[in-house]
Amino acid sequence: DMEADDKLQIDCLPANEAWELFRSIVGEDTLKLHQDIPTLAKKICEKCYGLPLALNVIGKAMKYKEDVHEWRHAKKVLSTSSHEFPGMEEKILSILKFSYDGLKEENVKSCFLYCSLFPEDYEITKDDLIEYWINEGFINGKRDEDGSNNQGHVIIGSLVRAHLLMESETTVKMHDVLREMALWIGSTSAKEEEKQCVKSGVKLSCIPDDINWSVSRRISLMSNQIEKI
Repeated sequence: DMEADDKLQIDCLPANEAWELFRSIVGEDTLKLHQDIPTLAKKICEKCYGLPLALNVIGKAMKYKEDVHEWRHAKKVLSTSSHEFPGMEEKILSILKFSYDGLKEENVKSCFLYCSLFPEDYEITKDDLIEYWINEGFINGKRDEDGSNNQGHVIIGSLVRAHLLMESETTVKMHDVLREMALWIGSTSAKEEEKQCVKSGVKLSCIPDDINWSVSRRISLMSNQIEKI
């Protein structure tokens, strides 16, 4: 409302600054308790992907973990089911969800959740993503005069401006913590159209047994080593 003269893009922290912040929150005394803790701490720090909110919440949770086994367990949880990490759902995912809730149209929300079907750091070609959205029925397939689907590009632009997607010239991808938020929404939502099961890029060799096929609206098993169905 004040119409600021200058706009400043606040990016996530680079790796070295993220580690300095995480280390300062955890404290040197804790890091010195076992020879393996510093290495584990760096791995856990990497799972925050430079997001100060995550670094702060997870750093405080680990501050008083004196047993190396607790650090090993924390690393495993953050690598497999991070929403179960203490404080993740309440203090990180629920806060980030405000950006998702701020999307006015339901089809735009569906378009965002769809992006979490791809593996971590997967760069999705914008034109391919729009074709997927058309096939899902999120947007119509009508082509504009320039031959492209401008509605799809408008939605991509709105998600980028809401900081829910990161873009390059021809591709988009999700920040990993935002992907975790999307996976959390997809797994816990009561809305049928939001129900998703995502096990992409996790080195599966066979179809997992814990998929609820009767409930999930979309299931992603891409980028695995599944040889037989």
